[in-house]
Amino acid sequence: MNEKFILRLIELIKEDPELRLALLEAINSYSKAQTALASWRNRRK
Repeated sequence: MNEKFILRLIELIKEDPELRLALLEAINSYSKAQTALASWRNRRK
């Protein structure tokens, strides 16, 4: 990701606590999906 995007995102998070929560939920869901995918791949080996 480029630096300007990240800096803008940080500013938006400071302004909007709901955005912060939504991003944390998205990151958590992504992490769970990555874990599930890795588990599925390991079972197929």
